[in-house]
Amino acid sequence: NARGSSYSILVSRQNEKCAAHPSSLNFKHAHEFARDNGWLLFHEKVKTSQVYLHGSTLVGSIPLLLFGGELKISPKDRSQVIMDGMIFNAKDEKAAVLFKLLRRELDRLLLLKVANPSTEIGESA
Repeated sequence: NARGSSYSILVSRQNEKCAAHPSSLNFKHAHEFARDNGWLLFHEKVKTSQVYLHGSTLVGSIPLLLFGGELKISPKDRSQVIMDGMIFNAKDEKAAVLFKLLRRELDRLLLLKVANPSTEIGESA
């Protein structure tokens, strides 16, 4: 950019080129996180000279898989886990299946806790 510092161009799920806003703490670290297959979640997109993301937070793939949308294992490549149209690569089919089972158990325990907040979920596992 004009100030001589580099920044990462991110691509939204709608294939729109974006960047963390320069005033964001994530602006300086987005390239490292993108390199490590992380995700930049944001609250707002603002278009000025380009599309900037405001109210952003960096999140790894594992928290997205554990707390995001429904997980499916790809029928074409069973080492791939699909969530909301996004593809995550597991080590192999066994790891993909284990991750799906872990997610199912986590969902079960969270629902149990919501239904009865006084329940000790450690005893229910």
